[in-house]
Amino acid sequence: MPTSSRRRKGCCSRPISKTCAPVISNCYVPTPIDEYKRPDLTLVEKATETVGKVLKKNDIVVYESTVYPGCTEEFCVPILERLSGSRSTKTSSADTRRSG
Repeated sequence: MPTSSRRRKGCCSRPISKTCAPVISNCYVPTPIDEYKRPDLTLVEKATETVGKVLKKNDIVVYESTVYPGCTEEFCVPILERLSGSRSTKTSSADTRRSG
Protein backbone atom coordinates (compact mmCIF):
# COMPACT_ATOMS: atom_id res chain seq x y z
CA MET A 1 0.00 0.00 0.00
CA PRO A 2 1.46 3.43 -0.90
CA THR A 3 2.46 5.67 1.99
CA SER A 4 -0.02 8.39 1.05
CA SER A 5 -3.00 6.05 1.39
CA ARG A 6 -2.02 4.44 4.72
CA ARG A 7 -3.99 5.51 7.76
CA ARG A 8 -2.57 6.35 11.18
CA LYS A 9 -3.92 3.87 13.68
CA GLY A 10 -6.14 5.49 16.30
CA CYS A 11 -5.78 8.97 14.87
CA CYS A 12 -8.23 10.00 12.20
CA SER A 13 -9.26 9.20 8.66
CA ARG A 14 -6.85 11.55 6.92
CA PRO A 15 -3.94 10.00 4.97
CA ILE A 16 -0.63 9.79 6.84
CA SER A 17 0.83 12.45 4.53
CA LYS A 18 -1.64 14.91 6.09
CA THR A 19 -0.79 14.34 9.73
CA CYS A 20 -3.57 14.36 12.32
CA ALA A 21 -1.40 16.03 14.93
CA PRO A 22 -1.57 19.80 15.21
CA VAL A 23 1.28 21.80 13.76
CA ILE A 24 3.17 23.80 16.35
CA SER A 25 4.49 27.12 15.08
CA ASN A 26 7.11 28.80 17.24
CA CYS A 27 7.55 32.51 16.61
CA TYR A 28 10.95 33.58 17.91
CA VAL A 29 11.36 37.22 17.00
CA PRO A 30 13.13 40.17 18.62
CA THR A 31 11.15 43.19 19.71
CA PRO A 32 13.32 46.28 19.29
CA ILE A 33 12.27 49.57 20.83
CA ASP A 34 12.01 52.89 19.04
CA GLU A 35 13.61 56.17 20.09
CA TYR A 36 10.70 56.73 22.53
CA LYS A 37 11.26 53.29 24.14
CA ARG A 38 8.05 51.89 22.64
CA PRO A 39 8.14 48.31 21.30
CA ASP A 40 8.40 48.01 17.53
CA LEU A 41 6.06 45.11 16.73
CA THR A 42 6.85 45.04 13.01
CA LEU A 43 8.75 41.72 13.21
CA VAL A 44 6.09 40.18 15.46
CA GLU A 45 3.43 41.30 12.99
CA LYS A 46 5.27 39.84 9.98
CA ALA A 47 5.87 36.51 11.75
CA THR A 48 2.21 36.39 12.79
CA GLU A 49 1.06 37.08 9.23
CA THR A 50 3.31 34.32 7.90
CA VAL A 51 1.89 31.79 10.38
CA GLY A 52 -1.70 33.02 9.97
CA LYS A 53 -1.65 32.31 6.24
CA VAL A 54 -1.03 28.58 6.83
CA LEU A 55 -2.73 28.09 10.22
CA LYS A 56 -5.29 25.28 10.34
CA LYS A 57 -7.80 24.19 12.98
CA ASN A 58 -6.12 22.84 16.15
CA ASP A 59 -2.68 24.18 15.21
CA ILE A 60 -0.70 25.74 18.04
CA VAL A 61 1.20 29.02 17.93
CA VAL A 62 3.82 29.78 20.57
CA TYR A 63 5.35 33.24 20.85
CA GLU A 64 8.81 33.68 22.34
CA SER A 65 9.41 37.39 22.27
CA THR A 66 9.97 40.24 24.66
CA VAL A 67 6.54 41.81 24.25
CA TYR A 68 4.33 43.49 26.81
CA PRO A 69 1.74 41.45 28.73
CA GLY A 70 -1.37 40.93 26.63
CA CYS A 71 0.36 41.56 23.29
CA THR A 72 -0.46 38.10 22.00
CA GLU A 73 -4.14 38.47 22.82
CA GLU A 74 -4.53 42.09 21.75
CA PHE A 75 -2.20 42.26 18.76
CA CYS A 76 -1.37 38.79 17.40
CA VAL A 77 -4.60 36.82 17.82
CA PRO A 78 -6.71 39.20 15.68
CA ILE A 79 -4.17 38.85 12.85
CA LEU A 80 -4.14 35.04 13.15
CA GLU A 81 -7.95 34.90 13.20
CA ARG A 82 -8.30 37.24 10.22
CA LEU A 83 -5.83 35.37 8.04
CA SER A 84 -6.74 31.81 9.05
CA GLY A 85 -10.49 32.19 9.41
CA SER A 86 -10.29 30.34 12.77
CA ARG A 87 -11.17 31.50 16.25
CA SER A 88 -8.55 31.25 18.96
CA THR A 89 -8.88 29.56 22.34
CA LYS A 90 -6.49 30.05 25.22
CA THR A 91 -4.71 26.87 26.28
CA SER A 92 -2.45 28.09 29.08
CA SER A 93 -1.77 31.06 31.29
CA ALA A 94 1.19 31.99 29.11
CA ASP A 95 0.77 33.68 25.75
CA THR A 96 0.21 30.35 23.99
CA ARG A 97 -2.70 29.95 21.59
CA ARG A 98 -4.53 27.13 19.82
CA SER A 99 -6.72 27.80 16.80
CA GLY A 100 -10.09 26.15 16.72
